Order: sequence, then C-alpha cells, then structure tokens
Amino acid sequence: MLGFAQMRSGTTFRSGGMAVMLPRLMGAVVGLAVAGMVTNGMASSLGGDTITLGQTGGNFPSEVSVLVGNGVDYSISENFEFDWNFGAIGNEFYWFGNHPGFLGNFSPSFNFLDLDFSDGNRIIDFEIYSTVLSDLSFAIITDGIIFSHTSLSIPGIPEHRVEGVILHGRFITTPLPPPVPLPAAFPLFATALAGMGLLGWRRKRKAAA
Repeated sequence: MLGFAQMRSGTTFRSGGMAVMLPRLMGAVVGLAVAGMVTNGMASSLGGDTITLGQTGGNFPSEVSVLVGNGVDYSISENFEFDWNFGAIGNEFYWFGNHPGFLGNFSPSFNFLDLDFSDGNRIIDFEIYSTVLSDLSFAIITDGIIFSHTSLSIPGIPEHRVEGVILHGRFITTPLPPPVPLPAAFPLFATALAGMGLLGWRRKRKAAA
C-alpha cells in the first residue's frame, strides 16, 4: 500500500522571525489531501455492484457473476482470491495466489465486465501497481476491462505455481458527461414552428375549397 514519507522532526523554516514546524504544516496539508482522496475514491468504488469475471479457455468457469463486498469477493479452488474494492478507499483490484495456485489453469485472456461504480462514473483507465503476468496488456471498453498476457509460465516460479500478488492495480474513472440542456427558447421555437405549420395547412385547405 502506498504511503506518505514522514518528515524528520525539528526541520523548520523561518518567516518574519517566527519558526514554523514543517512536520505540523505538512501534516495538515497531507490530511487535507487524504480527505480528498477518500471522498473521491469512495465515490468510485465497486462495493455493492455485481460484476462479471470472464476468461477465454482455461480450466475454470468461463463466466461468473461476483457481488463485490468487504474482503475477498471471489475465490477459485482456494488457489486464487480476487478483491475488486481493495485498498483504503476501495478503488483497487487485488488478485492473490495461494500456494499451490496453478496459473496454468487460468486463461491468458480474462475480463471484468458490468463495472457499475457507485457514483455512476465510468472507467477510463487502469493503473497497474504490480503483476507477475508476462506482457500484460489491457483494453478499456464501455463497462469493463479486457486483459491479455502472452505466457502462463512465470520465470523463476516452478510449475507455474504462484504464491503472492498476481495483479494489483487501481481503477481510474471519470464522471459521465452531463446531458446537453435544451436552450431556454427551444419550447417557444417549437411552438412557433407548430403554429406556422398549422397556418400553412389552413391556407392550403382554404385554397382547395
């Protein structure tokens, strides 16, 4: 988990003859930053959402619905554990392998679909913190992420067995664009058009008579 570096006590700067303790000042700034991160991060959590975990090939289910809650959201044969609202503010994904987690049974192409964030935001990117998957790449779609990697064999890990973090990253979201408001004069314009149409129809009817 990422953290903030602590400043050594006693570091000061002077302004107008007054000594101000930098740690105290920096603590206030960091506190405000963390508060902002928590507020924004919680708004982009998948907590309470039902997402779809899918894979192409492999020996595990090709598609499964998962309710995102507290702690581990889904596990496969006690080998793999998945958490879609990991981290202090719940906007991270964490995939953990329990020995003997045999990665060879899992597909080189997998996806997270139906990602409905709690505030209605949509996903635009995924920041990878760490992974053991070779040549991992991904594509963002409207409501999810499609991942792929080129190798089920992990160098230095015998028999593809994984114990530890397989993939850890952060969901990056953005608010949906607001609907384009109608101009204030649009109703009057529509009424005028309707009136002109009715007037023309009456003239044609009168001329035909």
